[in-house]
Amino acid sequence: QWAASTGCDAQPYFRIFNPVVQGERFDPVSGELASGQLARRARRHAALAVDRRIGAGVIGIQWLLQGPRVDTDGAPIAGYGVLDVHGSYPLAANWETFVRLANVGDKLYETALGYAMPPRSLFAGVRYLPR
Repeated sequence: QWAASTGCDAQPYFRIFNPVVQGERFDPVSGELASGQLARRARRHAALAVDRRIGAGVIGIQWLLQGPRVDTDGAPIAGYGVLDVHGSYPLAANWETFVRLANVGDKLYETALGYAMPPRSLFAGVRYLPR
């Protein structure tokens, strides 16, 4: 993992792993070594977040992509992509106001089969940030 910060505050994140060992797991019932795709875990996924400071405020986006996967019973679950937009602005020492629009495209998707995620949602408020 590494992070770089200059101007636009980019923080790329990379994970390096052994795909053979990553696919190994133990069956919880028999205790035997099993292999294959883990339930509810996509083989391919990505997240991109970009924040931009404008004056004292911050605006940003986050894009989450999940590939297709299988549920615990082997039923297929479709992949999805979701975009969120957020912003914040300081009000006083240790206080800021914030707003977040989640699921901007009002995407219908499930993280587990039969459990639909919320539609487009707006969150706003004031928060205290102890320093």
